[in-house]
Amino acid sequence: MIFKANIIKADNHSVWRRAIQMLSTLHEDIKLTITNNELIVWSMNCADTSMSQIRFKRNFFDEYEFHPENTVFGEDGLQQVEDRALVVHKLYSFKTNGKHLSVLFRKPENDSIKSLGLAIHNGAACPESLANKLQITIHTENLMVKEYVPHIVPIKYDPIVINLRYKKRFLEVYGSSSETQEEQLDPRLLEIFRKFDRELSDSYFNNDIVSNTKRSRDLVPEDEINYLCCSIQLLKNFIDSCNTGATEEIKLEVSLTKLCLTAFTRGVYNKNNDILRNAMRASNTVGTSDLEHYCLFTTTGDDDQRRPPSKVVSFGMKDFRSFINTVASWKNDQEIHMWFCRPGDPVFLELDKGDLCLELVQVTSSNENLVPPGNKIKAQANSPLKDIVSVKLGSPRKSPLKGFTPSKKSASDEATSPLKPKTLFVKEKSFDADQQRWKNPVRGKRPPESQEETPKSLHQVPSEPSFKVQRTQTTIEWGQSAPEPAKNAAASALDQRDILKQEKRRFLENIRNEQEKDIEKNEPTQGVDEFGPTQIDKPKGLFD
Repeated sequence: MIFKANIIKADNHSVWRRAIQMLSTLHEDIKLTITNNELIVWSMNCADTSMSQIRFKRNFFDEYEFHPENTVFGEDGLQQVEDRALVVHKLYSFKTNGKHLSVLFRKPENDSIKSLGLAIHNGAACPESLANKLQITIHTENLMVKEYVPHIVPIKYDPIVINLRYKKRFLEVYGSSSETQEEQLDPRLLEIFRKFDRELSDSYFNNDIVSNTKRSRDLVPEDEINYLCCSIQLLKNFIDSCNTGATEEIKLEVSLTKLCLTAFTRGVYNKNNDILRNAMRASNTVGTSDLEHYCLFTTTGDDDQRRPPSKVVSFGMKDFRSFINTVASWKNDQEIHMWFCRPGDPVFLELDKGDLCLELVQVTSSNENLVPPGNKIKAQANSPLKDIVSVKLGSPRKSPLKGFTPSKKSASDEATSPLKPKTLFVKEKSFDADQQRWKNPVRGKRPPESQEETPKSLHQVPSEPSFKVQRTQTTIEWGQSAPEPAKNAAASALDQRDILKQEKRRFLENIRNEQEKDIEKNEPTQGVDEFGPTQIDKPKGLFD
């Protein structure tokens, strides 16, 4: 056996069952990491926006054994980590199906669990049927024994040390400043500082945590960290009072005087501003005097002194509700710690009961309209209807020939408007022909009716966009025309092409007529004096 643990206390059975059920709601797979001091069980959703981790300490179990040196099967899950003190620790990690575990650890009907055992063999004497299997043994009060062996997949543990980083930054910002403050801080807050400092030094994964300490004069806005500590019952009352089943997000706003929790759902509208889903919100507000502790990060460069500074973050409601309901089911008054930075940074919640620690990390919504402190931005309001009208009016009419007759205008021509005002009344027929010719973009003079040919349709777009259409007769086009020599050369080229086509057509018709005549000559003529194929010669007459 490389690992063996046993739970006998009834309260710990309930805690273990609820913890597995909560983690199975995040993802189908649950990952477990075994160390000498604790058993880490964690899960992360598919979008990587929410992660929950539960650390069961060694004293949580009535029996706890871990011998990683005996590992023979599943060596992929064995690894070594080195802490800041250069001490090497051995771990064994694996993942298994969380849905199956939540069903196996479900409380039996009309019975209660007497003991719950976990074991992994994977040693030298391990039979092949038990290799890479988690052995679960449940003894009930009715003298029933249930055994399960779900399959496990050995993996490497990649710790997400957001909890250590936030606690380290919290100590750097507030713990170091408490040494130089004139007034004595709350002794309970000082005890929290010492507790977090011990946790950082005892952690297996503190090697990547920077150990330098910053003073208050060296702080920059990127070092912002805010801390709240309140009773779990306060958050439980908020969950119960709001319709959390119909809301998707929660907004937390805290200032020097009050804490406001808002559960809301964003409205959904279509392109015509028709309501597809109504917006909903419900808020609970309490004074900061009801909180155990709170530390808000403020800067001296804030220009707005009319209202106290407030910190606002928004995150998902589903995983937050599941976490609060799980920790509130133990019927004891516990304190929950919360850390958050700027919008877009993760929010971290922790509940420490001594023998186990529950953690929740969620990604917050980023605020794109966040105004930096000390800068003022003039607000501008634009009507969406005005933007639609401007888009419609800003699209002028385009000629189908505009792409084939590119115009080169001077700076003075570009300054003028291309759209001419339209007349209200139609001119009479006796209007001057010269003036009519000036208004219509006609090149050359109108030929007599005898020589005028019907032009092709102007709406036929040629297959080659880069070819410029040239005509021998009257042509109507937009923009500045090409130079006259080039125009005449193109016209003459088109005339020669038409003449060649006509000559070719005439030559082919003559050849066709000659072939028809030859065919008629070669065919045998059947005259009246012939009687058929049996009598070839002509019959003799009476006087022959």
